[in-house]
Amino acid sequence: MHSYISDTEFAVSHLTAALVTDRAELAQLEAEQAAALSKEAYFDIAFMQRQMHPSANYWYGQLREAQGQRNALDSEIARIEARLLDKKFSLSALASALLQIGKQGISVVRRHPASCPDGRAVCGVPLKWVIWAGRNQALHYEEPRMINDETQDYLHRMGHNSGNAALLNSRAGENLALAVVEQLGWLSFAAYQEDMQSLLG
Repeated sequence: MHSYISDTEFAVSHLTAALVTDRAELAQLEAEQAAALSKEAYFDIAFMQRQMHPSANYWYGQLREAQGQRNALDSEIARIEARLLDKKFSLSALASALLQIGKQGISVVRRHPASCPDGRAVCGVPLKWVIWAGRNQALHYEEPRMINDETQDYLHRMGHNSGNAALLNSRAGENLALAVVEQLGWLSFAAYQEDMQSLLG
């Protein structure tokens, strides 16, 4: 492992852990919500089919219980989504820091992307340019005229190839670091390490 990668392990590990915590919780709740909706739909059909049957009250009770569970999950998901929205600025700042660490590695070891291996393709763009463009956009998003055409072109290509509409316009005044990090898959130190090793040797 290149010394730059080992030197940045502490920071990257903490940044990626902070990025994934709320997203993992939301994903779990959404899976529970989907299961609850299926259960509610099953009991709704079962009750409708047995309305005139002696067991109708039992099925109605099951349906009401399933509806209650799903409503509770809906409230919890709304709470997590609101928390994620509140944290959007902070999450973008964390992602920006992660891209800065990656960009700094290229600068320190290779001086410039032109003298750096391409790395894997991310949404049709070489890894080195994803990191470089993502960091540059995150640094200048509040001053869109400072975002050069090269950065705009790379992020637009990523947006087009991934279907992520936010990446199509890097001059819209929004920090796109989190969207770039998600496309990179840098949600663990191991993912960052593998990519940076391909660039730094």
